[in-house]
Amino acid sequence: MSCPITLCREIDSLIANFWWGNNSGGGNKIHWKRWELMGLSKAAGGMGFKNLGYFNDAMLARQAWRIICNPGALWVQILKGLYFPDCCFLEAQKGGRASWAWSSILLGRDIILSGAHWQILNGSSTSIWADKWIPGIPGGYLQPCLPVPVDAPVKSGNFTVKSGYNWIVNQNIRCPLANAQSSHTISLDTWKIIWESKTLPKVKQFLWRAVSNILPSFLNLYKRRLSSLHLCPICLESPESIEHMLVLCPWTACVWFGIAIGYRVDLQNFTSLDRWLGSLLRGESMFSLNSRWILSVVAFTCWHIWEARCKFVYNDIPIVPAATRSRACLAVSEFWNVTKKPVLGSVGMPIQISSPHPSHWLPPISSYVKINTDGSWKSGSAMVGVGVIIRKIAGSCIGGLAAQVPAQSPLMAEVLALKHGLLRAKELNLVNVVVESDSQVAINSVLRDVSSSNWELYPILKDIRFLKASFTNLNWAWVPHEANRSADAVASLARKGMCLESWLVRPPSSLVRVGTVRFGPVLLQIRTDPILFIRFGSVRF
Repeated sequence: MSCPITLCREIDSLIANFWWGNNSGGGNKIHWKRWELMGLSKAAGGMGFKNLGYFNDAMLARQAWRIICNPGALWVQILKGLYFPDCCFLEAQKGGRASWAWSSILLGRDIILSGAHWQILNGSSTSIWADKWIPGIPGGYLQPCLPVPVDAPVKSGNFTVKSGYNWIVNQNIRCPLANAQSSHTISLDTWKIIWESKTLPKVKQFLWRAVSNILPSFLNLYKRRLSSLHLCPICLESPESIEHMLVLCPWTACVWFGIAIGYRVDLQNFTSLDRWLGSLLRGESMFSLNSRWILSVVAFTCWHIWEARCKFVYNDIPIVPAATRSRACLAVSEFWNVTKKPVLGSVGMPIQISSPHPSHWLPPISSYVKINTDGSWKSGSAMVGVGVIIRKIAGSCIGGLAAQVPAQSPLMAEVLALKHGLLRAKELNLVNVVVESDSQVAINSVLRDVSSSNWELYPILKDIRFLKASFTNLNWAWVPHEANRSADAVASLARKGMCLESWLVRPPSSLVRVGTVRFGPVLLQIRTDPILFIRFGSVRF
């Protein structure tokens, strides 16, 4: 049953007061950011606090989902007899004597209907005019003119309280913010950089506050009419914005130049703190250090600059740039020595450790054949390339496939390649096979339960499960890209349409080049079918 919205708001207020803290007089401290924005995920610029009203709605939607998925349950049958005896749950009306519980469940149902779509399959139970079955348009209904496409709300297709809550937050907070007019929008990559950085939790939160412009600088206090001063207390020349305080103030130039990355502050090109952080990590030609290590150095340096500034303002401790630089460098060194990841060299730069995976194709065991598959996808294209190579224990190729098929994502291309590999093996009457792909996600999707995978892959995974019955022994394996180069090359050419043509004697020059580079001497016997099948004979890879 739904909790009263006033109760949810009172609890939210208590949580907000606890988070921002209390002052010595017992009153509340400044709430620097709207609480609804604090409820956004960390990846979207918030802190992930739950809005209890939205969370309560998501829990109601979960109950409605249980009714949809379990229509034969006893409690569902009781509700049906009371409230919707002559129709299905999705068409049920509230009625004039609805209980508080039933009204709450209908509220949850409306939330599901606002974001759910039908999985078509054979389409026998889908109404093309009344049901939401087109995930590419808002609302999902068939219309004469298609507006701008939108993403499907839930990848797995299985409704959970978490996915429902995220959907509600997206509709009520994120979408209005995205549509609002703003002179500067912080990129989602910036938040990812902050929260995935290798540093202390308190430093991550400090960076988040700095980028969000909610640190108590004199300029921010002046804007809230809490201070009569707005100039920097150190240089007494410029307003103390967060950018000035951490990077642009003259005394910080000595600190930034003295740390390990030796950064020179460019006053002309500095626009905002978030863009500055992004430029530090994108400048690979300027900085040769590992990007995470660079961000760790920058984060600790900003923290100690802020600490030195606060000691100067509130404790009258003089600013000493050399001491601030030394404390920042010591903090970085101690943190990386404790974490031990990655291993540091003599100059503090992370050492790259070689991968233990083999860098070449390995033959299957006796009585088995190995099928290597790969999908080649390009953004903006509706067609993908599928490549399949089938080899025996000695490395001789006994079959293959290159084709163009429609797909909506790189993962779908990889799963389609697995399906076509099984189809090709079935045509060749192979019974003991090992299927390899360089997509770990695709292999996991095949191995796990079909219902728990991406809903867009459901029909393809059902076909793969059906094909499994055609084989006596079927094993799945992930291999690194280096061990799957042959299938990758064929898939890439198939996507470009370079080997999708008919010939009688000699294969197309593009495929001969692949054979020369990837496979060595190649003797190809080609069968010109509507979908191109490539037969390789006497080939060693």
